[in-house]
Amino acid sequence: MAKEQEKKASVEAVYMEKRVFEPTKEFVEKARIKSLAEYKKMYDRSLKDPSGFWGDMATEMIDWFKKWMGRSKNTASRTTSTSAISWAAS
Repeated sequence: MAKEQEKKASVEAVYMEKRVFEPTKEFVEKARIKSLAEYKKMYDRSLKDPSGFWGDMATEMIDWFKKWMGRSKNTASRTTSTSAISWAAS
């Protein structure tokens, strides 16, 4: 029986791994983003309002020596999967 369970739990091919490994309670408590739902909400906002989203992230997550000026210049392209965000300090 143990051999059968071990075989079912083993990784046969990395690119075909289908198991989901939930984080531990301790890990979640220390995480900046607490859930997949919270991540998806942030991700959706980053697509719908990139300047507002990244402006809030810059204010909340970075200690600035000199406050950045205005919002950002976002040159994201959904067709080519490239993105660049630049900030200007005042």
